[in-house]
Amino acid sequence: MPRREDLLAIVVDHLYRNLCKARRELTITQTTIDKQALRTKVRHQVCCRQTRWYTRHKLQLRIRQLLTGLG
Repeated sequence: MPRREDLLAIVVDHLYRNLCKARRELTITQTTIDKQALRTKVRHQVCCRQTRWYTRHKLQLRIRQLLTGLG
């Protein structure tokens, strides 16, 4: 029959290994989530930039039309 201390050491070692494995998986998951969030943020910035350009472009065209109409 194994000693109580030996069994306790085995259980603690097993729990520690599982904890390390879970921590690694959590880190990988968090990294994946961060990358997806970054991609979404970049996509949003590009979308905003394109929208701003389009709005400014349309505004410039409208001003040009008004100035041409006045001239």
